[in-house]
Amino acid sequence: MRNLRLPGHDEVLSYFDALIDGSKTPEDVSTWAKAYFPNDEIDIPDNAWHIWEALDYLYGCDLQASKNVALHSRENFIDARAEFLEKSNLTNNMTQPLLIAFDGPAASGKGTLASVIAADYGLPFLDTGLLYRAVGHVARERGLDLEDTQALGEAAQFIHPTLLEDDALRGREAGEWASRVAAIPEVRAALKQFQIDFAHQTSGAVLDGRDIGTVIAPDATVKLFVTADPETRAKRRFLQLIKANSALTFEDVLSDIRIRDERDSSRSSAPLEMARDAVLLDTTNLDIEAAIEAARSIVKARRGGV
Repeated sequence: MRNLRLPGHDEVLSYFDALIDGSKTPEDVSTWAKAYFPNDEIDIPDNAWHIWEALDYLYGCDLQASKNVALHSRENFIDARAEFLEKSNLTNNMTQPLLIAFDGPAASGKGTLASVIAADYGLPFLDTGLLYRAVGHVARERGLDLEDTQALGEAAQFIHPTLLEDDALRGREAGEWASRVAAIPEVRAALKQFQIDFAHQTSGAVLDGRDIGTVIAPDATVKLFVTADPETRAKRRFLQLIKANSALTFEDVLSDIRIRDERDSSRSSAPLEMARDAVLLDTTNLDIEAAIEAARSIVKARRGGV
């Protein structure tokens, strides 16, 4: 593999999609591709014919779709996109640390699945939701006003990994505070670099959260978006929390879930959304064992059967 900076999968796929829908021309894509390697390394004429040669060069994969004489056809762009996604994943699996991103709404099961996959591959694991729970916990303990975004951002800068071991972070109230502080851009900015550094350590990593595949690690080897319907997620969370709070009702938890879904999806900074190249895993009708096996199958398939 040549020692060159590779464009992320999301970026490459966005250009394929632009070619497919006609919003970009082959010349636009050639101009973009040239930015990824020195001019003296390879010459790319300003037309579509050598776009695929550039991607072959960068990723070291032989795109057979590039041999199609109908190169400017929409069908060829669709075929080449699919082939690139498959072959570039296989190539990267051989040369780059394994980075797996789990995203999804509250109580979808992503944290459990992520921890199991991390153990399977011997990778460090970060539940990024605990970072926001820790900020919320500190804010509550210090009596900080949620309107004082500067103070909350400063508090987030001093969150230490040892704080994530506090059992108080796993309660219902901590989850509510986490959802509220996570909507504050100053807090997200303060925690962003910590997450990026964790994701890109040389050992590889597994992270779960709301914006891992879209913001923190858009270059992840494998991306899963784990979800379930609100009622199923509320039932799971209720069964977890009722042990510590016998007065809690299912309706309370369902209301919390719906409020958090709305807050997470509508915030201005890094809202919850599925990455373009993520695999959707709906766990609504899956028990934990079936969900784990489904996640394992997705990871294995995206890594070429490894």
